[in-house]
Amino acid sequence: MNWSLCRPTPSPATILTVAKMLSFALSCVACAARAEAADPFEDLLKSKPDRADAGLPWEEIHAAKKAYSLFRPTPRSLRREFLTDRPDKTLTPVTVDAGHWQVESDFVTYKHDRDQQPQEQGLQDRGFYSFALSNVRVGLTNDTDLHVIVQPFEYVSRTAARAGATVADQNAFGFGDMSVMAKHNLWGNDGGPTALGCAARVDAPTGAREITSGYWEGGSSIFWLRRLPGKTYFGLEFGIDVRENVRALGYHAEFLNSASLAISLTERLGTKAELASITSTEQGQPWEGIFAMALLYQPLDDCQLDVGINIGLTKPAADWNPYVGGSIRF
Repeated sequence: MNWSLCRPTPSPATILTVAKMLSFALSCVACAARAEAADPFEDLLKSKPDRADAGLPWEEIHAAKKAYSLFRPTPRSLRREFLTDRPDKTLTPVTVDAGHWQVESDFVTYKHDRDQQPQEQGLQDRGFYSFALSNVRVGLTNDTDLHVIVQPFEYVSRTAARAGATVADQNAFGFGDMSVMAKHNLWGNDGGPTALGCAARVDAPTGAREITSGYWEGGSSIFWLRRLPGKTYFGLEFGIDVRENVRALGYHAEFLNSASLAISLTERLGTKAELASITSTEQGQPWEGIFAMALLYQPLDDCQLDVGINIGLTKPAADWNPYVGGSIRF
C-alpha cells in the first residue's frame, strides 16, 4: 500500500492556525527575553537622562549595577568616576565598569640607569626606550576587570666602559614581555570614603631574545584608596612579586610598597606624587627607592593625558625615567 496516498493534506486553515501558534510562541519568547534583559534603571534613565544615579545612595547604585556584565554593558550614565592605574605604580581599587574598555598607554618612555660596577667590570650605562606600552582593561563584572599589558616595541642600549674606554656596546630592540592581570574590588567601587581592591598578575616571556626576561614571573597585591574633599585621592599598595634571580638560577620574592597622592588643581588639571620602594629577598640585592611626580590633564570626561618622571633615590633604581602618556575609556 502506498501510504503517501493516504496521508492527509493539511488545509489552508490548519496551516494558518499553526502559523499563528508559532507566532504567538515566538512573541512569548521575545517578551520573556526582553523582561529578563530589562534594565534595572530603565525608569530612572527616562526620568533623569543626564545622571541616572542623581539623588540615590551609592550603595543602592552599586547593588543594582551587579546585574551588568561583559555582554550586558553598564549604561554610560551609570559609569563610575574615571580613575586610572597610571601614571604612578600604585594601582587604583576602582575597576572598569562591566562591558566597557579602558586603554592606558605610555606613548613614549625613556629609562636611564648608570651603575658603578666592581672595578673589573667598570661603568655600565643603560638606556631603555619603550613605545606604546599599553594596559588594555575590560570590565568583566561590576567589580572585576581584566588587564592585558603589552609592550609593542622596546629599544635597549647598553654601554660598558673601563678606565675611560668603551669595551662593549650592545643594542637590542623588538617586542617586549606581556602580562595578564585580574583585579577585583572589595568595597567602595561606586563611592564611599574608601575603596579596597586586590589583583593577581602573570608575566609571560613573550619578548625578543635580547629583551625578554626569559622567565615566567608574576605577583599579587592589595591596594587601598581614600577619597578626600576636592577630588583629592590618597592611595596605598602592598604587593609581593616572584622574580628571576639576578646572580643565580632560580626565583626570589620582591616586596612592593607605595603611597601616592593625587590633587585636582582645576576642574581639568591635576598633579600626582608618589613614593615607592622595592625590597628584594635575593642575597646581596639592596632595596630600590623611587620618587615620582606627574601632571595630568583631562580634556574630556573619558580621556586623560599625563607627563611625568620617576627619579631613583637609591643606586639599584633607574636614575631617571621621563614619560608621556594617556588613557581613554570606551
